[in-house]
Amino acid sequence: MITIDEMQEMLEEIAEEVPEVFYEGLNGGIVLLPDRVLSPEARHDDLYTLGEYITDPVMGCYIVLYYGSFEALFGQEPLETLRAELRETLFHEFTHHLEGLAGEAGLDRKDAQELREYLEEEEGGWVSSPKLRNYHMGRKAKRNSPGGETKAKKRPFWR
Repeated sequence: MITIDEMQEMLEEIAEEVPEVFYEGLNGGIVLLPDRVLSPEARHDDLYTLGEYITDPVMGCYIVLYYGSFEALFGQEPLETLRAELRETLFHEFTHHLEGLAGEAGLDRKDAQELREYLEEEEGGWVSSPKLRNYHMGRKAKRNSPGGETKAKKRPFWR
């Protein structure tokens, strides 16, 4: 896994791809924290918060990404995979920002549906709608290997 400083550099490069107009109203900018954040909805050690779009009456609007969560999910993956996941998460949070400015909540609904599917899979049945939150999560998914044993395979999970 790359260091947090190397990931900060990568994040800055990706952030330069975002059109300047998308930063309007994002007065707190983009913050990379060292934390590893297990989602409160996780039923096992398998669901991490990768990033959040936060609106605060005092601090304003900003995006937070969690280095430790990326490390937990993608620490053993190739650098290209990490870069792609970081880009996807940043763009996901910018989508929350832009939808918030427009008074829309399409991504919130999509995230809630994917979380509902996770909870139903984990709990074996129907679950009521989870609370909407503006963040992107990653999940460790189990896949059967050719030999029949179950191995943890990491895949993105939107929230």
